[in-house]
Amino acid sequence: MDMLIIVNNNGDISFFANIKDAELYLEPDDIKQNFYEIFNRNGDLLKPIILKNSKKFLFGNFIKENIQITPHIPNINDREYLFKLLFNFCNNIKLEVPKEINLNDLIDKLIKEIGFTK
Repeated sequence: MDMLIIVNNNGDISFFANIKDAELYLEPDDIKQNFYEIFNRNGDLLKPIILKNSKKFLFGNFIKENIQITPHIPNINDREYLFKLLFNFCNNIKLEVPKEINLNDLIDKLIKEIGFTK
């Protein structure tokens, strides 16, 4: 089953349909500088790690860096923070949402409005 991924980059929110899409999109240099907060739909904080693969070539080594998104240990669930973050994002993009909306409905509304990042 695919897991929806929500990425906060200093208030700019991106939605990814699954972990693989997010891992391919995120930049290792930005991960190193802690630019991102990454959550699943339930508000669990996720941790990006950088994997390095070294390949030998005629004149030396080439190191390719890949991102892997893993559960944060210990688990940190912050549904309330994620809700506030997404609600503020709605205000910033002038998307009206009722104050009584729940987190799952807010996420669905945002995905319908802005779609997934690829």
